[in-house]
Amino acid sequence: MVRRAKRLNKSDIDILYLLVNLMLRIHIILTYHRLYQPYKKANKKMGNIFKSIFSELDRINHPSWINAIEILENNFDGYPVDDDSQKPAAAILEILKNLAPDDSVEDRFIYRVKQLDCFTYRSFHTDKDNNAVYWNPLKEKYMDFSEKRSIQYQADMEYPATDIISKWLKRRITA
Repeated sequence: MVRRAKRLNKSDIDILYLLVNLMLRIHIILTYHRLYQPYKKANKKMGNIFKSIFSELDRINHPSWINAIEILENNFDGYPVDDDSQKPAAAILEILKNLAPDDSVEDRFIYRVKQLDCFTYRSFHTDKDNNAVYWNPLKEKYMDFSEKRSIQYQADMEYPATDIISKWLKRRITA
């Protein structure tokens, strides 16, 4: 037995129109909060460079990467550098400007970030047994580490090792 579809009257069409309109508005609001709220949170703490970073992340369709970038910038905050261009956020912004939104953007991003100069920045202090304790910028904020009397210098190689930096980034940008 085949049922015939009921013809919609004007009030039914009006209700469907309102429902579709409401669903579209909800979608727009949820999209806004998912994409732009991380930027607003980061921008309040980090300044205008994050506006440019978020714009680039949006261009390459990866706005969620802002969280990993924010962690790096926070962990390096307070490390003595000559100017702001030596901070992770400034270097990452330059990387993002040169990325195209294609299939291999994630791999290229990770490859370039793991080689940033900021990972050659070192800081250490000695414990009570006179052993050197090194700052790990993937695990600890410099400001917390530097509360103990620490010595800073720049090394020739990245720390942690680039494979560890790659895995750390991969976990955070694919989550």
